[in-house]
Amino acid sequence: MSENHVSPPYGNTGVVNTSPISQRALVDWVQVTFLDCQFPEELVQFFHFDLNDFQEMKTGNYGYHKSLRYGNIVFYFGGNPVYDSYNQEWRELGVHLEMTGQGCREFEQMNNLSWSQFFTMLNAYNHNVTRIDLAIDEFTGLITTRKILSKVRNQLVTSKFKKVKNIEDITIKNGETTGHTLYFGRPSSNIQIRFYDKYQERLERGYEVEEWIKQWTRVEIQARDEHAQMIAQIISVAPDNIGSTVKGTLANYISFKQKGNDKNRSRLKECRWWTQFLNGVDKLKLSQSAPDRTIEKTADWLSNQVEPSTAITYLAFKEDFDMFEALLKGGLERVKDKHKDMLLRYYRKHHSGKEITFVDIEKMIDKELEKLHKKKNAMNGEQTETN
Repeated sequence: MSENHVSPPYGNTGVVNTSPISQRALVDWVQVTFLDCQFPEELVQFFHFDLNDFQEMKTGNYGYHKSLRYGNIVFYFGGNPVYDSYNQEWRELGVHLEMTGQGCREFEQMNNLSWSQFFTMLNAYNHNVTRIDLAIDEFTGLITTRKILSKVRNQLVTSKFKKVKNIEDITIKNGETTGHTLYFGRPSSNIQIRFYDKYQERLERGYEVEEWIKQWTRVEIQARDEHAQMIAQIISVAPDNIGSTVKGTLANYISFKQKGNDKNRSRLKECRWWTQFLNGVDKLKLSQSAPDRTIEKTADWLSNQVEPSTAITYLAFKEDFDMFEALLKGGLERVKDKHKDMLLRYYRKHHSGKEITFVDIEKMIDKELEKLHKKKNAMNGEQTETN
């Protein structure tokens, strides 16, 4: 198995950036409801996606019963009408688009639209931007969750938020703390700000990390409803101002202070590393980052995490290959639409000479299951004759 590797992050021009950077800003989550549209295929084509890349699923979310999916880009549709008590009428749910963090990376890779163009094009429809997450990645160690937690515990923070939620990751084997995630604000709030160790998170989940990255703190601003609508508007008309927007949002909600004698925390001087971080953010433009690999990532995970367990299982049961075939059969029977979609994208990428569809993937899985069933039946027949 090859060593873990992923392309360096893209610059804001879309060109691969091979040199280390200190900070970057990313769009990291988008949710939009198109109120008067009932057909997701219309939106797929309107936003310059290839309709052939998307597969219709019989599963939905958020009150919708179906979805049209490519990876982590999902159009939900087919919801039941809801009663609008304000206008005293029934209305259709429309179509709801969700792009997760990886979905945003996939959008950047597969679509020629910039984020500014995308958010401008929303205005062609009656729509509500219900959520946008902006992520600021810091790679120098200027800010860390430990620094922030220290300020909170020493009462050297002023904030519009009343509480900070701290989730601590502790290794059971040695009791050591491996990371913190700090939440300012509730998930349902119009604004929530999160700080966490992205470097540690990716290592623990078996994801690739670029070789030049040694420290990686992520600051996420989750904006909902009117705040999300405002950010979408700013990105559409003045994308180069996104840095100052993020800086203004962070400065408006949180300030970390230096120690001092004044009992009024608001009059204490702002600590240097926070001021320096905000000044850096002020100059940022939106960047792009390569998406995580899918089938390849799974293969790397198997190599790094599962190989030892597989090896010792083989040594214990090396005469019993039926057990391994049973594991494979059980896995094939549990394959879900998201796994089929992952396999479809892999085949389309690596077998470009042959047109392959979602139905082809389902037939492939059924064929492998049929082989395993026949083999098991044949072996059972041989055992019956022997007895």
